Amino acid sequence: MSDELVLLDAQCAFILGQHQLALKTIQKLKSGSSDVELQANVLTYQVYIAQKKYGVVLDEIPEDAKEPELKLLRLLATYLSKGVSDNALTVQCLLHMNRCDLAGKAVRRMQTADEDSLAAQLAAALYYVKKGGDQLQESIHIYEELREKHGPSTLLLNGQAAALMGMNNWVEAEPVLQEAIDLDGNNPDTIVNMIVVYHHLGKPAEEDEFTRCAKHYAPSVPG
Repeated sequence: MSDELVLLDAQCAFILGQHQLALKTIQKLKSGSSDVELQANVLTYQVYIAQKKYGVVLDEIPEDAKEPELKLLRLLATYLSKGVSDNALTVQCLLHMNRCDLAGKAVRRMQTADEDSLAAQLAAALYYVKKGGDQLQESIHIYEELREKHGPSTLLLNGQAAALMGMNNWVEAEPVLQEAIDLDGNNPDTIVNMIVVYHHLGKPAEEDEFTRCAKHYAPSVPG
């Protein structure tokens, strides 16, 4: 079958809402021509957008893409993903208000919209940490995956440490927080978490050191 017919079959599958079939059909293309490759890429990203996988589109289409078709698709994915980011802030606020029930609903809406987006994954991890129990391990898995993909950050490391602390795994939480300290020794979340970990590990000298550090940034912290 010619590449033209393969593309036509893939487009028909896409129009009919048969997204997985469309992607599978695209894989049958044999030509290495730039024109066929561009058409295949455009259709692939159209499928991803239809599946609400905006994060995948944004990851794969570079910001400096030269092809107008790809630039337009990236712009569309950016616009559609903004609603997901707004929901992430909503989840954070609800968790601070101890409304885990409403936060859980917001997380599920985000996952339905685009479960692969960074905002949806972070919101889910935060929710799992707050909820605790069996879902703490799931939050650790999310934080570890994000670290592998985006590199370590104080946000990801503190989230992972919080999950470990929720499991009373103080020994494993310590090196995670030490890595966060190495990245930013002045981060208040890291300092507070370190104090808690050292307290449970029975390390009074280290606990006192970080308590003094905390008092430097917040004089109301009890000594």
